[in-house]
Amino acid sequence: MCMELSPRGTIESYTVLHMPPEGFDSPLLLALVRLEEGATILCLGDSDSSKGVEIGRRVSVNTDESERFHFKTL
Repeated sequence: MCMELSPRGTIESYTVLHMPPEGFDSPLLLALVRLEEGATILCLGDSDSSKGVEIGRRVSVNTDESERFHFKTL
């Protein structure tokens, strides 16, 4: 069964990696985002997302060409 989820949610937790894995640029912003339906997903932050990122902040979520989740603050 497939369920469509909302592209909006709230940051539950986040971290900034200054020594990210190979293939990623530093600093790498990662966040756990709880979507409106209750599902929690791991998302990469876009370059402008580091400004104002905090737990409880509302975000929008999308996918890139590699089908990785990215978030932007609202």
